[in-house]
Amino acid sequence: VEEAVARARADHAARRVVGVDDAHDQAAFLQLERRDEAGQAAAEDEHVDCMGCGVHDDGPSGEGQWRCDQPPGVGAAADAMARLERAGLVSVIPSLRQPVLGICLGMQLLYEASEEGGTRCLGVIPGQVRRMRPAEGRPVPHMGWNQVEFRRDHPLLAGLGDGEFAYFVHSYCAPLGADTVAACEYEETFTAIACRDNFFGAQFHPERSARLGSRFLANFLGLG
Repeated sequence: VEEAVARARADHAARRVVGVDDAHDQAAFLQLERRDEAGQAAAEDEHVDCMGCGVHDDGPSGEGQWRCDQPPGVGAAADAMARLERAGLVSVIPSLRQPVLGICLGMQLLYEASEEGGTRCLGVIPGQVRRMRPAEGRPVPHMGWNQVEFRRDHPLLAGLGDGEFAYFVHSYCAPLGADTVAACEYEETFTAIACRDNFFGAQFHPERSARLGSRFLANFLGLG
């Protein structure tokens, strides 16, 4: 993980960046560092990096230079928000105008709040993330492959089939709402993919979701 961070930072240093770019730089690395602390491989970051996501220069300087940012992907909501606060990103992320993708916890942080620690989140998407309810044969966390069911047409779904399987690992979920693009059922039905303006979220892990995950990320990189 340290080598991946060093490579990304070296690549970033080769670009001319000003304004809020240092804050975005920190956002790009929060996911790598957090996954390391959680004892998990940085497969997601490496997969996204090889597809051209993460730190990506789109202009000569200032805001609008960044192609996309990914809020942290694994961990507790309160801790993740605290890290974003320390990095000065809590007000920066909602103001972005380029495509922004949150994965797993990153998607949950786009909502107004989370029951996990009574955490106030970024407030980009209306609604509160809640703890999943365990049931017989369906323990929490929800871990493994499950079907993703389309709720409306969206460019993120291009080339994907309704009902394809994605890989989930989570204990909290976002309710269905006007911003739900696709859903999943696990004792209850929850949002699997969300979209509001230029903000997008995936509750599943694209880097572990085989064809669906690769196509989903490719579709995201093709937006705007």
